[in-house]
Amino acid sequence: MANGLASAQKYPNAYVAVTGGGTAKNNPNATEADQMAAWMIANGLDENRLIVENKSKSTVQNAQFTKCFRKVPNFSCGDIRQLFLRFY
Repeated sequence: MANGLASAQKYPNAYVAVTGGGTAKNNPNATEADQMAAWMIANGLDENRLIVENKSKSTVQNAQFTKCFRKVPNFSCGDIRQLFLRFY
């Protein structure tokens, strides 16, 4: 998390994606993404830079559900697919 925040501070025009659905054993309403988003905001990240995907139940779903977020201007679904294919 600290490395992600440091990168966000280094690149102030970048968005930060946090992903992960309800996986907390003792609280099915808590999600990894929401917890990470809260931490980022508490540590100074502008919430308008966050992309929060909190429905996925697996790593594959993390990618599937995040790929078409419309929050990022001039971003198309094809862009993220190419990124995943290059670095997978």
